[in-house]
Amino acid sequence: MQTDRAPMLSWWQRLTSDLPLKIGAVLLAGLLWYAATEDRRATVTRTLELPLVVQGLSAQRAVSDLPQSVKATVRGPRATLETLEIKDLEATIDVTRTAEGYFSEDVRLTAPEGLSKIALQPNRVSGSLELLVTRGVAVRVASLESRLPGSLDLTPVRLEPRNVKASGRRVSVERVMFALGVATRLPAKGAALEVRLTAVDERGEPVEGVTLEPGLVKLSL
Repeated sequence: MQTDRAPMLSWWQRLTSDLPLKIGAVLLAGLLWYAATEDRRATVTRTLELPLVVQGLSAQRAVSDLPQSVKATVRGPRATLETLEIKDLEATIDVTRTAEGYFSEDVRLTAPEGLSKIALQPNRVSGSLELLVTRGVAVRVASLESRLPGSLDLTPVRLEPRNVKASGRRVSVERVMFALGVATRLPAKGAALEVRLTAVDERGEPVEGVTLEPGLVKLSL
């Protein structure tokens, strides 16, 4: 029995010899690791410029006069913020229930877990919500020099189509009086001549932000 216990005692003696020194070495290694990683655990702040995302829009609703981006300042562990990218954060407003016209909405920030919001600049934005509409308008064709003697005689010219659809923000579409095409020459007999159309108001001035469908008129004799 004494012979069997000898290896065990020898192992135990080696394990417990200089025990305070060994415990001290383990503690020292732990302290060194903690000190080396303390900087990455420190809480810091970071500011990023984020695109402003508008929720609640549709094919019949559009917004204007909003800022394109906001600045977000967040706080969190240094290790997390060092790898933080713009795509990890989202600044949004929701206009689902916003009525047409001027509005003002709070900006909401969505951030990864472990980060906290400090500030948003601006934290509230204002803009205009407009309805998108489509309506039919008549097509007219004029000569480039229609007010001068010797201008093109467009009386015998046939138009196809005679009406087109004007689409855009309601405030703009309501200004459109007709779709104007300007001819610089007459079509050859038996051939059609395509002329581009422009949405114009009652004074004949172009109306910006309006799409015509189709955007061309065919002239023929």
